[in-house]
Amino acid sequence: MFDTMDEVRAANEAIGHYFFSPATRRFFRSRIGSKLYGSKYFVTSEQFDDNSPRLYTIRYVYPDGSITTIGNFQQYVSRGDAVRSIEHLLGRGIG
Repeated sequence: MFDTMDEVRAANEAIGHYFFSPATRRFFRSRIGSKLYGSKYFVTSEQFDDNSPRLYTIRYVYPDGSITTIGNFQQYVSRGDAVRSIEHLLGRGIG
């Protein structure tokens, strides 16, 4: 599917979506991981406000560049927990 996060960004923008736009990222206080797992998963982190913890979310990118959440938004307390869950999904052949 995809080899790099740059390809994911380009595909998402090509279909007119704003997942990676600076305004969207500012609104959610999101950071987007630079690593793509299994050509289709990546991790983001979001922070509600300055008093809230930064939490992590697994994202799945479809072949057309659209993106969805796997599990729950901000489900993980650490990036490592999210990555381990992705590795488990890939090990089970999901996605």
